[in-house]
Amino acid sequence: MTENYKIVRTLGHGSFGKVFLVKDSTGREFALKNVSLFEQTKYALNEFQVMKTLNHPQIIKLYDFYPSSTAFNFVMEYAVNGTLCDLIQKYTKNEGVYRLRTVSLLNYFCDIVHGVRYLHSKNIIHRDLKPANILIDKNWRFKLCDFGVSKIIENFPQQHTSIGTLTYMSPEVYLHRPYDKSCDIWSLGLILYEMAFFKHLFNRDEKVRIINYTISFKCPIIKWESRCYDPRFQELLEIMVQRTPNKRASADFICKHNLLYFLFHEHELEAKKFIEENAANRRKSKIF
Repeated sequence: MTENYKIVRTLGHGSFGKVFLVKDSTGREFALKNVSLFEQTKYALNEFQVMKTLNHPQIIKLYDFYPSSTAFNFVMEYAVNGTLCDLIQKYTKNEGVYRLRTVSLLNYFCDIVHGVRYLHSKNIIHRDLKPANILIDKNWRFKLCDFGVSKIIENFPQQHTSIGTLTYMSPEVYLHRPYDKSCDIWSLGLILYEMAFFKHLFNRDEKVRIINYTISFKCPIIKWESRCYDPRFQELLEIMVQRTPNKRASADFICKHNLLYFLFHEHELEAKKFIEENAANRRKSKIF
């Protein structure tokens, strides 16, 4: 691919292409995402345009971007602990034995919401939030990735394109109705539930009823105590899983919920330090 990086092994693959673990000449490890030049050009260029504007500890870091004869190559931070999807699948196999401790669940979810809050502050909608697009680094900090279908909405706050993953897609996106940043909030609610119970909040039949606006809808009442979780998680879920978009809380509001507020304050201090320290390096980089 390039003489600057040596492939160690394949980390994963999908419709977009492949992701490799690579090392540079100093032995430093990176994830190299190889996206087909012929099939995924639109999404690869969009992802680059989005990622080059981002500087936050809860967003996977882009170090380099270059085209080859057959692909676009993203050299990114290597998240050694895989994805949230991997973690959920691991716990699912032992559902009767394992669960995320409350402090872990809150820390992990705070990381995710903090990343979404940052994106929304930059007028960016992710549009494909799901466990497979949340990476876990060596310190068990969670980071958003995969911005191929993300949208910068500065001049067009409402979108109409139905895009993303059906399981986590908000009703208005599925129905091609106008939508905004709040579509990401719906996805956050589903992710929170899945992290707690290792299964989807809605099955296929329930999803069909949700998108039928002639049928009333309320966020399901969950027995959080059955997993030894604080009952206030129900309130947190309800401010996200609302069929009417303008009834959903903003990412900023969620960060300040009484379950997350103190964690968010700590994370915000970390983020400010990270952004300041990383800013100088970004100015020196040729891709930013």
